[in-house]
Amino acid sequence: MTMTDPHQKISEITMSSLPDRAYFGDVTYPPGGRCGPRMQLSVQFVIVHSGQAEVTFGREKHLVPANHVCRLWPGVTDEFAFSPDTPTHHTWLDLYFEKLPRGLRSGLAKTPFCLGLTRRMQAVLELGLAGRHTGGPPQHRMLCHLGAVFFYAYIDAAANLSSERPVPPPVLRARRFIREHLAEPIDLTRVAEAANITANHLVRLFHSHLHTTPMRYLWQLRVQRGAELLRGTGLSVSEAAYQVGFASPYHFSRLFSRQMGVSPRQWREKVWRGK
Repeated sequence: MTMTDPHQKISEITMSSLPDRAYFGDVTYPPGGRCGPRMQLSVQFVIVHSGQAEVTFGREKHLVPANHVCRLWPGVTDEFAFSPDTPTHHTWLDLYFEKLPRGLRSGLAKTPFCLGLTRRMQAVLELGLAGRHTGGPPQHRMLCHLGAVFFYAYIDAAANLSSERPVPPPVLRARRFIREHLAEPIDLTRVAEAANITANHLVRLFHSHLHTTPMRYLWQLRVQRGAELLRGTGLSVSEAAYQVGFASPYHFSRLFSRQMGVSPRQWREKVWRGK
């Protein structure tokens, strides 16, 4: 990966400090609803769950469909025109900074205005919305941390879309299926069905875009997850192997040693000793 890789540039965007305040909100507009024009005062993420929104941000217009999120930043006028035919349900997150972290505005400008809503972002939203009315300093701090987590979930989603050669949707579907069913028996046919293409076509796409095969990707990810269990839990090597989808500890140890350079037991010893 070179220093000019756009994926790396987006991945390096940081907030540098927590927001001073974070607010999660939720509203449903009737058909034809509007908001603005207004001067944006916060770093704001608007998440459309149903309906749609046409957003004018500065001089540019963008369409934000259902299950998508857009980002706004302070000092720019914005205006929202919601679906003329159906109600539009959306949530939002406001991140207020007494002093906007240096480079944050220019960093966000490198990201797409609109992204698909990910499960990670949705999970953070649910936590933020559930905790917004309880009040008190601990709750205030929790919301600020949740706001920061959502920010980085957005940056991560943007980085995954930013490569010069975008990963095609079937590969994204296949990777998501593998991650979500890692501990289950998985073969190439199941992965291809989840990606909605033939097995041969999926193998060609993986070779072209990821320089590996779907099944090699699966086993590499299982080894990585196994390493996480060995580092963070007291599970035995056998128990860790079974939990990440290996049929036998021997197979896990063999692939682990090939990928990590040491056996699972040796790796855990080094990690736990801080080496």
